[in-house]
Amino acid sequence: MNEIFPVSAGILVGLVCSRIPSIRARIIIITLLSILFGYLATVISGESKISWAFLYADMPLVAGSAVGALLAVQWYRKVFRGAGHTDPPEVR
Repeated sequence: MNEIFPVSAGILVGLVCSRIPSIRARIIIITLLSILFGYLATVISGESKISWAFLYADMPLVAGSAVGALLAVQWYRKVFRGAGHTDPPEVR
């Protein structure tokens, strides 16, 4: 149950980054927000009182969720919105 916040934060970060056209900016933003939200997840869940090592689990969880959400949005745009689709060639 403690992993709901990092996964939700990662999905939110991925959705926000899907609106950014620059790949370099996406990487920077995902990295910085993964550190921030990973830290917050560790503190909010109380895991920081046990060990700060939980930070090394929460940060990649946020980043992985962000990348997954970003890829899902890109896939959705490609498949359902017709990005890059062309009409099939006519058969004679």
